[in-house]
Amino acid sequence: MSKLLLQQHASHFKSLVDAIFGGLYSDIHVPRYDSLRGKRALVTGANTGVGFDVALALASRDAEVYLLCRNKSKAENARDEIIDKTKNSHVFVEVIDFEEMSSVREFIDRWHKRPDESRRIDIIVNNAGAIVERRTITSSGLEKTYQINHLGPFLLTLSLIQSAYITPTARIVMVSSNQIYASDRLTLDLLNSPDIVGKVEIGQPLNLIDAMRTYARSKAMQHVFTIELQRRLEISGTWRNVTVHCCHPGTVKSSIWEGLERTFLTNIAARIAFATGITPEQGATTPVWLATAPEPAHEDLRGRYWARCRWRWIPAWMHNKQTTVALWEQWCRDAGIENPL
Repeated sequence: MSKLLLQQHASHFKSLVDAIFGGLYSDIHVPRYDSLRGKRALVTGANTGVGFDVALALASRDAEVYLLCRNKSKAENARDEIIDKTKNSHVFVEVIDFEEMSSVREFIDRWHKRPDESRRIDIIVNNAGAIVERRTITSSGLEKTYQINHLGPFLLTLSLIQSAYITPTARIVMVSSNQIYASDRLTLDLLNSPDIVGKVEIGQPLNLIDAMRTYARSKAMQHVFTIELQRRLEISGTWRNVTVHCCHPGTVKSSIWEGLERTFLTNIAARIAFATGITPEQGATTPVWLATAPEPAHEDLRGRYWARCRWRWIPAWMHNKQTTVALWEQWCRDAGIENPL
């Protein structure tokens, strides 16, 4: 067995240990870096869980923060709480629903209408995601897990780059999962997971194992996106100093478990997560560090997968350029993106 393969297996094993015993670890402590005053950040899925604590941490360092959420009322409550805790009044709500690609485009249109200087974006944290337990096809004709967890954030991020709204040294963070190791090798015919969801009729429930398989694929897509986006930005000239990273926040006691339909398996999974998981505040530590610290912006560390503020080896197929390019081109077609990077 090659050294690289051993390293990949070691990272996978470490991710499993972290998932089981993460709640017993000491908290992650990183230095509190300089103020983010003058920086503008977008955080998706920011009304609860890890996304809320990412937004809270950025606002506490004086960043201008936008909570991109599908539920306006919950987002406004989260905004008010963040403002109350940080005394930073520069926290705002934008409605975006990744289940509807039109919602992403409407947000881009609204952003385009802002004054020039207020369009600039320094940090994007793509945190929104879901475990989808029923076979659901979106209005775009795509499998729901694929669209919410990957294609919607893909469209959002690329649209902002194409519109030249991100700064030359921006940070883009994909909040993913250690489930990237559970994904099979992605091919174009697996993006909508027909081999999994096709076993049931539209609207019918998936068992938890199948729901997690589609979830794992969507999380693997996020890291392939990270690798390919970083490669394309580095050769673009204009955005060669933009940093893109993907991370596992840890097994977090978050609302993603509360939203699952109650079955024997989901009850067990939720109980394990809440018994052994970490707090959302601790889950936010790695994405906030990646979005703000100087170390992960080093050119030799860009485009990596991280857990507990340490980079980890990933499956070798994710570095296959033929694979990543083919997937990128299909994602552009599915998202309706013309003239991609």
